[in-house]
Amino acid sequence: MEKLRRWYDVDFKFENPSAANCTFTGVVKKDQTLEYLLDLISKTSNVKFEMVKMPKNNKKMIKIRKNQ
Repeated sequence: MEKLRRWYDVDFKFENPSAANCTFTGVVKKDQTLEYLLDLISKTSNVKFEMVKMPKNNKKMIKIRKNQ
């Protein structure tokens, strides 16, 4: 998530502690859209994402939750 944060200039918020402990590995191209990558992770794991636009700075925040 740290690499994605830098690549796409977004913030991540973990909605539950178990989501923060997930490990994702793989190879992705930097020119893929953030939405594509998050969709790919969602389809291959039990982690879900919600994208929220922050009104103060117009920056995107991605809320991450792990389904039990």
